[in-house]
Amino acid sequence: PARDLLRELQSRVTSFGVTHDSSQRLKTAQVGLGLLETFRAAPEQERISIFANAKLDEKGVSVGTSLKQAQTVARALRDAPWVVIESAAKVQDQRRSAGEVILKRTRELFQLDELAQPLVVTLRRIQDDAAKLLAETPTPVASSVPTSPGFSMLPSDPTRASTASLAPSSTDGEVQPSGQTPLAVSIPGTAGSGAVTNTSGQSRTSSSWTGSDEREVHAFYGGQAEKIERNRQLVRALKQLYQQSQVAGDGVPTGIPAERLIEVLEVHHITPLAKGGADERYNMIVVTPTLHALIHADADCVIEIKSGNMRLFGREIAIQVNAAHNG
Repeated sequence: PARDLLRELQSRVTSFGVTHDSSQRLKTAQVGLGLLETFRAAPEQERISIFANAKLDEKGVSVGTSLKQAQTVARALRDAPWVVIESAAKVQDQRRSAGEVILKRTRELFQLDELAQPLVVTLRRIQDDAAKLLAETPTPVASSVPTSPGFSMLPSDPTRASTASLAPSSTDGEVQPSGQTPLAVSIPGTAGSGAVTNTSGQSRTSSSWTGSDEREVHAFYGGQAEKIERNRQLVRALKQLYQQSQVAGDGVPTGIPAERLIEVLEVHHITPLAKGGADERYNMIVVTPTLHALIHADADCVIEIKSGNMRLFGREIAIQVNAAHNG
């Protein structure tokens, strides 16, 4: 099983563009197989000494986990519908953003070892999300609604059109039912487009930035309705708690009704779910759509809820943290 695991990993790691040096899963498998081979070749009286002197550093538990799960993981790698995952990762239409998330999650699965991220469960989620993505029918972006100055009804990147439904304004972690596609509003200078949404049956529309974590949450949880609903509850609770952005200077004109402001506020996952971030309030922050776009645009952005500080494009900015932030 240890040999099978190493062989399957070497094949898949390369096919998804992950370097061997960056794959902790592959390195751990190599160390585990090497230890077993040394143990097997040694005389019986030397075997305890081999284990005692093995140079595993702090990776002993990781190596043990890799060896223990070798047969199960190797089988999962061998039997997975890789053509589905690879096809989903390469879509070039409106689903491209979700496809990129699937590719990123797959690469991270190979980069992390078995102790950090169990492969069988995670791979099953990825393949389910890939199959659902491929089953979606891309819907042409509507262009018949009049545009306002500074806005275009066509997304700046057609591949990033939203798949959120026409429902109350969507926010970062607040996922709407799938199956409907809203009109897309592109905001120049942001990383993604917005979504025109219907609010409680009224004719009024509002825009939200669909480059938000909504797509990440939907891709991460797929059809797990109970987890999506739990995420929505967390998002609603945080927005109700603050009723404004937590970040100093990230404000809106005074006099805006609180209920309308809450609709357009977004909740950002500080550490993305696909990178191991928790879907918990301590990993979330309330911001405006504009600041949210800027956060995603700065790869070096650092947000520290505990210290109440954020560094964005090299600038230190204070963060308001309510005592009830974590619930």
